[in-house]
Amino acid sequence: MESSLQPTDPFYQKQKGPPPFCGAGDVAQLASLIQRHEALHWTEAHARVTPLQTETALERTVEFPGTSTLAGDVSAAISAYANAITGANSAVENTLLPVQPNAPVCQMRP
Repeated sequence: MESSLQPTDPFYQKQKGPPPFCGAGDVAQLASLIQRHEALHWTEAHARVTPLQTETALERTVEFPGTSTLAGDVSAAISAYANAITGANSAVENTLLPVQPNAPVCQMRP
């Protein structure tokens, strides 16, 4: 985790409030949110990519002389994988656990 979100970090320790400035509780809330948000990126992407069995799809692609399906098969597998990752990121950022509006509303001290 980012060191600035650890209680031992000088930046974290400068966050003492009072409102409108952030306090230690706000930073702890933000740290928790960021950890859960970033972990959810991996979890959601893994859930969407696993059913694609991309490795298996690529391993079984063989191009024989006179055929031209390999490039299309590889392209389709890569495209499906990229779409799954993009969809997972979009879901986390916009629906599942967006940082805003879930982050504390306060100003950080530099």
